[in-house]
Amino acid sequence: MAGTEVVVIHAGLQLVCWAFLLPFSLYIVRSKLHKDWTLHHRNLNLAIVIGVLGAVLTIVIAHLTESSQ
Repeated sequence: MAGTEVVVIHAGLQLVCWAFLLPFSLYIVRSKLHKDWTLHHRNLNLAIVIGVLGAVLTIVIAHLTESSQ
């Protein structure tokens, strides 16, 4: 994978997590509009963690494949 493509994937995952999912998760906590708000908040936070790990792993795997070539 080219370096630019990896950075775009990494940046996209980080952008979705930090600019959309995290504020939405905080909104759910503050508004408590649904009776299962804790379940939705937990699931969103899990999605954020998975997204951030995916973004970090994208860079790590790209770095390791470049080093082995």
